[in-house]
Amino acid sequence: METSNPQFIYLVLYRRTLIKGNRQNTNITYLYFNHDLKQPKLRNRLEDAENQPQENITHNYYNIVISKNDIQHIFAALFTHKKLYQMKKLIFRMLIVTVAATVSLLMVQCNKTEDTNSPTQNADYKFVSVAEKEILIEEGTDDIGDIIECIYTCINSMPVGELSESEIATLNYVREEELLAHDVYVSMYELYNVPVFNNISNSEFIHSTAMKAIIEKYELPDPAANHEHGVFVNPGIQELYDALVEQGSASFQDALIVGATIEDVDIWDLIEHLENDVDNQDIIYALEQLYRGSRNHIRAYTAHLTFQGMTYTPQYISQELYDEIVSTSWETGNGFCLCQLGQSDTTEDIRTE
Repeated sequence: METSNPQFIYLVLYRRTLIKGNRQNTNITYLYFNHDLKQPKLRNRLEDAENQPQENITHNYYNIVISKNDIQHIFAALFTHKKLYQMKKLIFRMLIVTVAATVSLLMVQCNKTEDTNSPTQNADYKFVSVAEKEILIEEGTDDIGDIIECIYTCINSMPVGELSESEIATLNYVREEELLAHDVYVSMYELYNVPVFNNISNSEFIHSTAMKAIIEKYELPDPAANHEHGVFVNPGIQELYDALVEQGSASFQDALIVGATIEDVDIWDLIEHLENDVDNQDIIYALEQLYRGSRNHIRAYTAHLTFQGMTYTPQYISQELYDEIVSTSWETGNGFCLCQLGQSDTTEDIRTE
């Protein structure tokens, strides 16, 4: 018998005719549906039939091959029997069986795909990185109100300096950039129900609030005054948000890569702002807290990717800086609350590219 082709569905009709004396009394027909003609069950049945005494049995095989790619293209390979027209009804029945079976297979495949992409696949995902545990300790949801109060007290305690155009642009951009991170993580948490997205989204809300505090201090228009989830004034941020949500919606692993990417670009931007765009004490202090937070966040996402057997390659900061960040431990200390107590932030400065 011919070897099977995985691109085809096979129907094999085996007809056995029993002969008693000079008359043919009984016709027995076997219909087999399978993807692989080599499967033992099918092969054994055919071999068993062929081992019957030849003087009593005549054999007729009909091999119907139906393409998976186009069910309308059906052809029949006739092995020994020449009276195919006698089998029209049987062939029609086989076609019905094949169509029904093909539809069933497609439904099974669709169900498998849905199960693979379903958010419930992560219901039992329990991994929590050390960085996340520290986030919960320092910026737990129960203490967000206290931290926001610390932010306003800290920012307003610092001198009011004259703002340059680059500082105003920085405040407006970072305000929405931090909201981008918050909104993406909220969307990913809704999709996959994994705490890392929820925990870090809370931190991003705190970071965006720090920019809001400075904007209000200098009585500037707030670009996110009436912010709606996923809607941004800056077209570049809007485009980035849409692309990241689309990428992260593909799978949980893609969502982790999106998380690392956001922190990657945040770190790159913050370095640029600190080195080139700002010189007011309050803005520098706030951006340094955001920078420390982003380093901790990228550590958290890297830990999850490592747990998944994946490696993140930085797209914005250098590989050397990325390696330096993820190879060092969590940086402690909520700088905004230390500020109001007159203490200095103990965060080690990691800025060098």
